[in-house]
Amino acid sequence: PGKYIDVTGETSCKNCEAGKYRPEDTDGSSCYDCPVGSYSSTTSATACEACEAGKTSIAGSSEPADCYGKPPTIFVSGICEYNAYLNGVYGALNMTASGRYYYTLS
Repeated sequence: PGKYIDVTGETSCKNCEAGKYRPEDTDGSSCYDCPVGSYSSTTSATACEACEAGKTSIAGSSEPADCYGKPPTIFVSGICEYNAYLNGVYGALNMTASGRYYYTLS
């Protein structure tokens, strides 16, 4: 649990990194991203922690500071979205503590 093996024949397990988990009842070759609305700040997690009430996060969040209020938001995934912000299409540009940008729609 909280670990994986990604090479056939490998005998040592690797820890899931922060923001990912592997449930106790599964084995496999990879870890899962923490789902939207949760985070994992530790390695080898078997579950993710829920954001506090009234907050959410994007998938794969790795710390409580990644949780943010729930106004309508759009995460910046590329230059097109950033340029749209600069042209006034979206509302305020915000940043989580871990450096991920998101828009609060106006």
